[in-house]
Amino acid sequence: MRLRHTLVNDDRILRVNDIGDLERLRDAEQDYLVEVRGQLFRSPFNEALEAVFRVMGMFGVELPEDRPARAQTGGGGRRRNRGQSQQRGAPAATEFGLDNEALQGLQLMKRIREDLAQSKVLDMIMIPSAIENLTMVISLAQEFLPDGSVDNLLSGDYSVLGKVTRVVEGDDDINPYQRTVFRLLDSDTLDAVFAGIQQEGVFTLPDHPSHIKAPALQLLPMAIYA
Repeated sequence: MRLRHTLVNDDRILRVNDIGDLERLRDAEQDYLVEVRGQLFRSPFNEALEAVFRVMGMFGVELPEDRPARAQTGGGGRRRNRGQSQQRGAPAATEFGLDNEALQGLQLMKRIREDLAQSKVLDMIMIPSAIENLTMVISLAQEFLPDGSVDNLLSGDYSVLGKVTRVVEGDDDINPYQRTVFRLLDSDTLDAVFAGIQQEGVFTLPDHPSHIKAPALQLLPMAIYA
């Protein structure tokens, strides 16, 4: 990569190899491109959403608002004759052992999932190979992602070269649902929703999936390479 070599020679690329390298980025995010090597993952928030709805789909469970109204036979809304067969639809979520509070949480999660699916940007998580306790949020423009490329990125270690858009320190955190209409919701509220569903004993979910805590960097990638 000729451009990369030029940038390295001009001291425009900061290779983040230690947590102390973040000191150089404080109040100077615009001065550097950053290069980090590590493993890419889907965000815990996305993983939790997909796990819940994948399990529900596997068992054919539908939320109340997804269930089609049963067609009535006969005029005037008369009940079916005893001899008529009734076709049973997909089981309701209540039959899955979930109470009303958990159902409301699932309906909220479903809307957030739909919003994330419509977003033009996919936030992935990178865990750097050489740095402990640092999380990178890599914001990928989906229009430039070929089919299947996300699955390929999950299969090994990669280097990411990009522009730092945010340095997260102290008590600050990154909101993994920031690209949805629910971005103004407090992340503790969503964590409570996940915890309530987990307490039902049906799903096992990660702790605090709605937080990406400091220290962290948010990065707009220019290149990703092996």
